[in-house]
Amino acid sequence: MSLADFVHDALAPLRGPPAWLVLVVTPLYWLAGMAGMVGIPLLAVLGGWVWTYTFLMIEATAHGLPPPVLSIEKTSPWHEPRALFPLLVALIVGWAMARLGGNASPAAIVALVALALILMPASFAVLSIEDGIARALWPPALLRVVVGLGPRYLALLALGAVYAVLLAVLARHLPVILMAALAQFALFSCAAALGRSLYRRRDALALEAWQAPERDEQRAALAAGRRAETVATEIYGLLRAKQGAEAAARADAWLATEGASPDACRWLRDRALEWDEQRLANRLDGALLSRLVALRRLGEALAVLEGCWQRGGTPALTPAEVDALLAVAERAGQDDAVARLHTMRSHPASD
Repeated sequence: MSLADFVHDALAPLRGPPAWLVLVVTPLYWLAGMAGMVGIPLLAVLGGWVWTYTFLMIEATAHGLPPPVLSIEKTSPWHEPRALFPLLVALIVGWAMARLGGNASPAAIVALVALALILMPASFAVLSIEDGIARALWPPALLRVVVGLGPRYLALLALGAVYAVLLAVLARHLPVILMAALAQFALFSCAAALGRSLYRRRDALALEAWQAPERDEQRAALAAGRRAETVATEIYGLLRAKQGAEAAARADAWLATEGASPDACRWLRDRALEWDEQRLANRLDGALLSRLVALRRLGEALAVLEGCWQRGGTPALTPAEVDALLAVAERAGQDDAVARLHTMRSHPASD
């Protein structure tokens, strides 16, 4: 675990939508508190906003998204009832402890409270990344999160403990309005740290992120595949129309957009072989060999050249490329390849 990454994640609420929510809610908290009994409904509404937004932040960041944009709909607990579940559980546990308080030992009560606090981040994580509210209390699901997060889970517990101690100490010295802002930041900070920890450990948790580099790569690969198939269809059409020069030019133009990677060249070469277009395949073998030699993948290049020879082709290569392949063939003791490369150097092939 990188401490710098964890701290960066925990400080995320200092910017963006969470910071704006703190700026909006804090003055309203102060006004509601000044209103006395009349302000209790507003306090309840504001508490619902903050609590629901905390859950939404965990869910969004756990799936690779930025914190959600502030909106009345998203901060309403009726829009996202899952956020109410931890509060319901806390009320039930509190009621049960009050009922059993006279019959249970203080050590048992302390142990129960400690266990609930330790498992609280795991419960929130399960609520945010899995379907089914009941699983937020299912021990195997909670244990899976704890084990999957590893040291990060301990860091989350430490972060929550540090915030709790700091708020308790500062409450004696700071005005209520400032304490309300700090409490919201602490809650959002823990939520951001939990969500980003889930995202960073998504492989261990088998979490499918909605937005992640690997998904972007998959989408890019799919788009590139569709473009390649379109190009191949165009080239095949030109070949069937006996327009070989135009087909070769289209192939060269497409390969130029694919950079120095030999993969696209190899793929198009294989397609040409499927079409039984030996002339185009021979031309593409030359382009493939040029790329492999430039990348110093000389052993692979020599294998490609031998495959081309076996099909009866002789790709066009520059003298420098022939010399590079000749040196590899001599070191490998491939006498037949050495002889043919000497012939290619003496009688260069053309397209």
